[in-house]
Amino acid sequence: MPTQEPNEGGVYSHFIGSLRFLSEEEGGRINPPFQGYFPQFKYKNQVELSDWLVKPWFFDQSGQYYERGDLVPLEVSASFYILDPELRVSVHQKICQVGVEFVLREGSRITAHGVVTKVTGLFDPE
Repeated sequence: MPTQEPNEGGVYSHFIGSLRFLSEEEGGRINPPFQGYFPQFKYKNQVELSDWLVKPWFFDQSGQYYERGDLVPLEVSASFYILDPELRVSVHQKICQVGVEFVLREGSRITAHGVVTKVTGLFDPE
């Protein structure tokens, strides 16, 4: 679990997930992911056609966030921040719970598979 927030002030974690990025051979990224990577986010088995703006902040096994620009391992955990407060309530609060699977995408290419491991500030007022 993270031991610090990526920036001072504000809530930066609505939920935490563990991820596995796909290798280039699996159809994933050519270059490794890095802190600051901002992919499209989609819940698996979601009926909506939209992807969501959800910002990941990757952290290591000791809970320390990687520095901006640092390469992150292909298997990693991240805190996720939902950018749109209205969608956080109308969409994510209904779907996001421990065990729910999701994917990260770049256009139509899936770059990572993940699962929600903890819900943190999703239901907190902002």
